[in-house]
Amino acid sequence: MGLEEVVSEESSDPLPKRVGTGIGVGLIGIYRFVAYPIYHALSYVGIKVGCKYEPSCSHYTEEAIKEYGLLKGSAMGVHRIMRCNPWSKGGHDPVKKLPGCQVVTD
Repeated sequence: MGLEEVVSEESSDPLPKRVGTGIGVGLIGIYRFVAYPIYHALSYVGIKVGCKYEPSCSHYTEEAIKEYGLLKGSAMGVHRIMRCNPWSKGGHDPVKKLPGCQVVTD
């Protein structure tokens, strides 16, 4: 079995994109730090709280920000949260990867 690695056409992102990505991912980390204990406390008292999508909306938004940058990734996350309603089916909904990245097998 060969070693797989992702190879991108661009070797590094520009500084503003890295800073924006870091800010966005950091804010999601703070949200998780605050919100997850509340979710667990609610589930302990019998209130069902959870995400109907896989990955969860915060993980989806984090991946989108890392892939597309702060603005577009955040917009994708907001769109995903707006799709989460009683009439949606949920299910597996990963972030679509940018073209130009390919899997290389040795």
